[in-house]
Amino acid sequence: MIEPRPASLAAPVLVVEDDQTTCDVVRAYLESAGYRVVVCRSGTEALAVVRQTLPRCLILDVMLPGKDGFEICTEIRRSGSIVPILFLSARADEPDRIDGLRIGADDYLVKPFSPRELLARVDALLRRSEIGPQAPSVIRLGNVELSPTRHDVVIDGRRVALTKVEFGLLAAMLERPGWVLTRSQLIDQLYTGDRSPALERSVDVHVFRLRDKLHAAHANVAIVTIRGVGYKITAEVA
Repeated sequence: MIEPRPASLAAPVLVVEDDQTTCDVVRAYLESAGYRVVVCRSGTEALAVVRQTLPRCLILDVMLPGKDGFEICTEIRRSGSIVPILFLSARADEPDRIDGLRIGADDYLVKPFSPRELLARVDALLRRSEIGPQAPSVIRLGNVELSPTRHDVVIDGRRVALTKVEFGLLAAMLERPGWVLTRSQLIDQLYTGDRSPALERSVDVHVFRLRDKLHAAHANVAIVTIRGVGYKITAEVA
């Protein structure tokens, strides 16, 4: 039987860095520690890659072609994403470090850096974001409240019973409101095992049942089908 799994087990660490040598060093150390790594070489494509890969952590150079790291971080935080962000930068001045943290980064490491220190910082960020006190206790959209720690969903003060898969689907969408999640991305977050057309169809069935339960509970959010692609969740406008 295929079992659901946490999103973090499937999601990669995304490295946004235009210097090939730095990319190679960072990738080698992260992969040696067991992380799956995706590399993006410019700021212009970084936001699209973030949406495609749904990373568990983002290692972001500040000086990039196209959009710079500060612009990327700002847009990611405006989208509502809480993905941990670690800046890598040759800009060592205190105002730069402070600015990076103020716009939403979780850490700031100055080049040249020790790869072992980088790995330790990534480990620490993921511990805090995935199991620690900085993880959100409740995710809210409209009148829907989802608690990852209590594993329950409350709508207008009433608890709504969801299956494990329905809860995982709702959590994945609520973490990224307005983002289109493909069926493949949802499968990666929910399941281990081989992918098959039958599995993709099962996602559709679970989303259909989840949508019915939200409607019955008078949730003022909508799960929107993007034909041929996947799903997104939005707050309904009164």
